[in-house]
Amino acid sequence: MSRTVARTRRRTIRRRRYLAAALGVVLLGGIAGGLFLWRSGGTPAKRPVAATRKPPTFAVRPWSLVATLSEPVTAYASPTTTSAASTLPTAWASQFLSMPVIATVPGWDEVRVVARPPAPATAWIPADAAVITRTPYHVVVDLGTTRLLLFGHSRLLMCAPAGVGATATPTPTGHYFVGLLVHPPPADAGTFAVVTSAVVDGVTDWEQAGNAMITIAASAGAPTQIGTTGARTTAGSVQMSETDEDRLRPVPLGSPVDVVAALNHRLSPQDERVCASRTGVPAIPRPHREA
Repeated sequence: MSRTVARTRRRTIRRRRYLAAALGVVLLGGIAGGLFLWRSGGTPAKRPVAATRKPPTFAVRPWSLVATLSEPVTAYASPTTTSAASTLPTAWASQFLSMPVIATVPGWDEVRVVARPPAPATAWIPADAAVITRTPYHVVVDLGTTRLLLFGHSRLLMCAPAGVGATATPTPTGHYFVGLLVHPPPADAGTFAVVTSAVVDGVTDWEQAGNAMITIAASAGAPTQIGTTGARTTAGSVQMSETDEDRLRPVPLGSPVDVVAALNHRLSPQDERVCASRTGVPAIPRPHREA
């Protein structure tokens, strides 16, 4: 055998050994990977993908329950107590007393009531003591942006500049409701005004009867004082232009009114367009009675 042939044979043997070693490494790696997957009981973990979360948007419920009394009702601090907290009258200022229902348990409804702090602003009444209806309307007064927002079925119907309480006489924040619809004094603009259930010291009603109620009413000077961005100019109540006030006319008694220092979330892009347009959208039908 020549030296050339011998060298070629040795090279061939080495190549085969290297190839066998490489195949062995690959095979061992596959076996190890399979054992790992078998023990972990699944497929290889995928690298987590960063989720793109949309910022939460401000929203209200599409409708709220309203309890209207047909006779005086004994109210309680809880549905389990036997001691009466107060008696709710059938009417308030010759209008039916209608209150938002904020919670229910079998046989009982929790309602918001008119109360001067620190008295409780809610009470429990027997479920069969009131007529239950639904309202799709929800009013929100945003003190941060000095705007009044009117929602119907969760849709923003109006976004209007408002005059709210000045620094020394702020509009009280909280959860209230439309308590009365009244005729304002002849000197004021508008044909009606909304009296809310918000009670605050230092404010009195038009009749000077000592009812410290926060109202939502049109003002003759609103276009100048409020402008297009709202202002902090009142003694606690909320002022609007007569045109904007008229859009509150379909809102029935008992509809929720929330006064917030600032919205907890941003408005949706669609609602922001309503605010930017200042034209609003058509009103919706009045609420219906629960079956």
